[in-house]
Amino acid sequence: MNLALQINCLLGEMIVSWKQTKDFFPATTTNFQAATQLLTDKSSAAMQKAITSSLNNWLQAHPVVFRIINNIMWAIDHPLISFVIIVLLIAIALSIFKALNRLLEIVGLSLLQAPFKLISSGFKLGWLSIQQQFTNKNVSDNEPNPIIPQNSQQRLAEISQRLQVLQTEHNELLQEAAKILALNKN
Repeated sequence: MNLALQINCLLGEMIVSWKQTKDFFPATTTNFQAATQLLTDKSSAAMQKAITSSLNNWLQAHPVVFRIINNIMWAIDHPLISFVIIVLLIAIALSIFKALNRLLEIVGLSLLQAPFKLISSGFKLGWLSIQQQFTNKNVSDNEPNPIIPQNSQQRLAEISQRLQVLQTEHNELLQEAAKILALNKN
């Protein structure tokens, strides 16, 4: 009997403890969810505050980025103007691309032509030096230079006479041209 009473008591206690356990889990789960939510809220708020403050500090240290972000936000609020600006930026980028392409083309052609120009200049320089050697051998230092006359005063007189003849011929031609123009006007 004692054993039956003990088993009965144990079963009663087990039922009571099962009911308590059964009620304990939902309450604990609810409490755990509330605690987790509170922790998440507090940690996310702390994380948001930390991220916001570090982002603000970084943006204050880099004002150009801050202006760019402000301009992007403004552009989001004004889509038509943003579209026009984007089209202009694309046009500018294409023109820069074309200019760089042309520059690379010119540089490339110059690099390809450089060896040929160098060889050509070398041949010209060689040819000139050969010509100078032959002309120096043909003209000796003892012979007078035929271009410079012996008597320079005489040569100056000849040049002066020739210039006077040319001047008179020039004046006569101008008079004849004036007469022809006068006849054409009538």
